[in-house]
Amino acid sequence: MGECEPIYEFDKPREACGVFGVYAPGEDVVQLAYLGAEALQHRGQDAAGLMVSSSESGMYGVKDEGLVSEVLTDNVVNGLKDEKAHSAIAHTRYGTSSQAGFDSAQPIYRELVNGRHFALVHNGHIEGLTSDNKSDSETFADMLVEEIRQGEMIERALMRVAAKTDGAYSIVIMTDDRVIGLRDRNGFRPLELGELKNGGGFVIASETAALEQIDADHDRQILPGEVVSVGSHGIWSDMYADPEPKLCAFEYIYFARPSTEINDISVHEARKTMGRLLAEQGVPEADAVVGVPDSGVPAAKGFSEASGIPDVIGLEKNRYISRTFIKDNQLSREKAVGLKLTPLKSEIKGQRLIVVDDSIVRGTTTRALTSMLRHAGAEEVHLKIASPPYKWPCFYGMDTGNPDEFLANQHNYEGMVKELGVDSLDYLSIDNLKHSVGPMAGKICMACLDGDYPTPKTVK
Repeated sequence: MGECEPIYEFDKPREACGVFGVYAPGEDVVQLAYLGAEALQHRGQDAAGLMVSSSESGMYGVKDEGLVSEVLTDNVVNGLKDEKAHSAIAHTRYGTSSQAGFDSAQPIYRELVNGRHFALVHNGHIEGLTSDNKSDSETFADMLVEEIRQGEMIERALMRVAAKTDGAYSIVIMTDDRVIGLRDRNGFRPLELGELKNGGGFVIASETAALEQIDADHDRQILPGEVVSVGSHGIWSDMYADPEPKLCAFEYIYFARPSTEINDISVHEARKTMGRLLAEQGVPEADAVVGVPDSGVPAAKGFSEASGIPDVIGLEKNRYISRTFIKDNQLSREKAVGLKLTPLKSEIKGQRLIVVDDSIVRGTTTRALTSMLRHAGAEEVHLKIASPPYKWPCFYGMDTGNPDEFLANQHNYEGMVKELGVDSLDYLSIDNLKHSVGPMAGKICMACLDGDYPTPKTVK
């Protein structure tokens, strides 16, 4: 990450983008795509975009830096609406120091021969495709254009391109008459298929939470190595590779919304289980359990239930402070954390706290959070992390920077306790993380936590 890294994720891994596509002739597909993007806002807050396909007006849309509500204002959304529109796709993006700004915003549009078009949205990282100052998403789109020009139907062209690439990605494509979803052969990134309850169309989205947002039924996940096409033809699917499931563990730990289900496992319940198992590892004498919003809160609830120590709302999240404001003003990390989280002194002062968070990478914002709790009057701070120590680099698209900077690589236990300014520290064990996701235990990638890479390591 570069110097302009906004202190928003509290020093968490960064990779997630949100992708959404809907095919529903006769429905307000623009409004559906807007709502879907809003439901996926947590997956990307640097840029947003929406593109529409209309039998009368062709393909058009809007994209820019900013939150969904900032890019897709009421006036913009109303201006995109078209009674002849049958499909729409939307995207929320996290940028990196090397790929940020308007040029990296999606959807990506490409024009084909005979007046045909397609638009693409992408979540993840495709290996070895960044070239000529183009992103991996753009290069993938260019490769798809070339395959289609060879006379391939778009689904088959997409399968041919995907078979030539490696990486960790999910893609949604909108054409003039259909919407198509694709997952990499390992299924590192999630992708779900649903149908509108009135039978009027189909939806493909990163998370089931986006389906719920528009009152769509969840059919199933799109499988690793699968291409699924929806349109007037109904649902078409085929496999371009044998599936080797390795969903990123951080979907359960941090990325996904609590209301989402992945592989029929509730993210909220998985996080509560992480907290319960943390408590089984050991409980210090304490007065209250405090979860760090947002993804630390379910784990704190589970810890409280297992330990019998009451959980309290000790930290209030300011959901309305502009991420751009923090970025542009280059605030100190501690001040930025203070803008995002406010300690509730009535719950903290004089208390021995168990503070539950989902993960630590470098630890710098955690140290600032601890300092803030001490300043608010906490007598003791015992830190519980609902994931194992983050120690290895990710080669599958997570933007975590230099492994030499990871807290767990810089210090032993005593050093981490001192660095963070806490009274004690405990991480969830690898085995307990596996127990937390039940039947997915052998089908998740934990390479950043255990060093066991599911594919040959390559340079990002």
